[in-house]
Amino acid sequence: KFGLSPRECQVVALLVKGMTTKEVAKELNLSANTVKSFLRMIMAKMGVSTRAGVVGKLHENIQP
Repeated sequence: KFGLSPRECQVVALLVKGMTTKEVAKELNLSANTVKSFLRMIMAKMGVSTRAGVVGKLHENIQP
């Protein structure tokens, strides 16, 4: 729905689990700055300005 790339979806999945930027970076073998860049792109695509906004937007879109 939001046009996220497969890698962005991986970042979102880990974000939903409550992982920090550093934890996501370690899990995906990326630098923390790369993860932050992905998060900025994800937030722009979803039209939100915070990590919590990403999770909230996902929650809104999975409700029946």
